[in-house]
Amino acid sequence: MVGCVQHFQSVLFLTTEKFQRRRVMDFISWTLEVQYAGGLFAAGTGLEQNFLKEVSTSLFVAAEMALSCVSQVGPKPGLSISAAVDAIVLADLTPLVNCRIFASIMVNLSKRRDPRAFSMWFSDDFNTYAEFFTNLEAAFALWKPYESIPNPSDFHIPRFLNLSIDHKQLSYAVEQFLTSITIEICRSVRHLPNEIFSFLETALLEATLHASPIISIVAQDIWCFVVRYGSAELCWQYVTLLGNAILCLAERYSSSTSATPLFKAHPPLEQMSRLGYLLSRFLIFLTARQQVGAPVHLMLFVVV
Repeated sequence: MVGCVQHFQSVLFLTTEKFQRRRVMDFISWTLEVQYAGGLFAAGTGLEQNFLKEVSTSLFVAAEMALSCVSQVGPKPGLSISAAVDAIVLADLTPLVNCRIFASIMVNLSKRRDPRAFSMWFSDDFNTYAEFFTNLEAAFALWKPYESIPNPSDFHIPRFLNLSIDHKQLSYAVEQFLTSITIEICRSVRHLPNEIFSFLETALLEATLHASPIISIVAQDIWCFVVRYGSAELCWQYVTLLGNAILCLAERYSSSTSATPLFKAHPPLEQMSRLGYLLSRFLIFLTARQQVGAPVHLMLFVVV
């Protein structure tokens, strides 16, 4: 395995030949699209179905191995970030594929439990979790089920979900995708080193406050997983932090007007609503003793 990773790294990522890096990213992208579109089909290949089942299994195992190797690719000389980061970013893949790639990489890193491996995917210039949410937001930028769409032909179908325009079917598939990808990110959080935790918190806070409503809920679900299975002290810290943040936003809102540029850019009411909803979920995870000692203004969110 070590020899395979070293060869994978030297030939495909640390080489000066850009086309080789592009080929491996195209292979990963294609296999992910095929896998989540239902696999290989006889109608598209002209091959027997039984043979295709065997080929599909080998193909998807190869893709998993490739992603495992990508997560272990080291940095170029003089740099701290993985050489695979540039390869992924420069490949300009579709956002949904990038989401799958980043989620898989984080899960593989979590399995290794090596802080040094994590550090290759997080720096002041690159945050894998933030990149994941950026791509997730881009993937569903035009998918707005909470708005009426006069022309069904304008309805955006995310690539490789393999669906018709039917809104109910598409909504179900999107829900399945968001559920599975949320589970993947939660899996990656379980063994996150302490020094990397701030990168996760930054990404979750940014997505909770500024992403579209659906992506914001995904971030909140992941955050609730962290709180639910974290320590009681961590939960209390988050409850206190969010409570104070809401009070600060309330003060800013009361002193702002609709003509204030800051008010137009980031409406405090929407941010307070999102943080208040998240806080109400956090309060449920407090211990009985913590709930008794919680300030009154925090417990009001449970009632509301």
